[in-house]
Amino acid sequence: MRITLLALTGVMGVVACQTIPPNPQQHSSDLTSIKRAIATRCVIVHGVDNPAATKTKVDLSGISVRSVAYSERGWIRAEATTQGINGYVYMNPEANQVVCGQNEWERKNLPFVKVTQTEFESRYGMPFGGTSSRSVDSSLAPSGGKGWEERPLAFSWDGFDELIAGTVRIKQNSKTGYASISLPNGEGICSGTYKIIDPPYGTWSLTCSNGLTAKGSLKAFGAGKGAAGEGEDSKNRKIKFTTGGSQSVDSQQTTGQQASGMPTIEDVKEKMHLGQPLTAADRKVLADYYNKHHKP
Repeated sequence: MRITLLALTGVMGVVACQTIPPNPQQHSSDLTSIKRAIATRCVIVHGVDNPAATKTKVDLSGISVRSVAYSERGWIRAEATTQGINGYVYMNPEANQVVCGQNEWERKNLPFVKVTQTEFESRYGMPFGGTSSRSVDSSLAPSGGKGWEERPLAFSWDGFDELIAGTVRIKQNSKTGYASISLPNGEGICSGTYKIIDPPYGTWSLTCSNGLTAKGSLKAFGAGKGAAGEGEDSKNRKIKFTTGGSQSVDSQQTTGQQASGMPTIEDVKEKMHLGQPLTAADRKVLADYYNKHHKP
């Protein structure tokens, strides 16, 4: 039986490696990034020649980086040890790519397993105990860097009494976003994507760590104005959701619209950002917001 580390994304080649890091501070940062990449983007495959090989998650605390080399094309090669297994991990921080495998995986023609962000989180949950108050981990979702914005997300999901809060990350001028929510009572963590297909209409899908999946359609309200959607989960239960707009747009829309004794949509979104429980009044505000924008 052979055991190796296989990657979640990407294929590349490393050439002209040098063993001296750019500088000590950068080297220390790279070591942290390498360990994090192994723990969140690689899986240990037991019996690599077997298509049905068992895959297990790598424990962050058990990773030891033995050596690091740098290529002229931006790639970093690290020799790492975890659970008694030695392997090489290749990382390109600029391109947000990671390849995990044996040193000579190309020559040995090892099978290369690609596991998406959603598949990883469905199998193992969010990295490092993430919850709905956090965004999708930036090392997994292609959502880091400039031009990305995090907005609140709320689901009304049949079978769950509580309104489900989460976050969605959206890139400016992009038709794709990345969502993350925690189901009530610790039932699971869900992550997924949405995509605008025929503006303003699009599709969305989620995969949850408890085996649930969900998908449906959505309608965007215009630049910076959020979106709403509906669909079903794998148990045929109805789902509706609303995403908040950009902070500047929502601030303009809610100015002067607060009813006496009722919270504003901004009050509710602040609670969602902080991961605080929502009251019945909060839910009514979100329901009114959904109905106002989604009804024909």
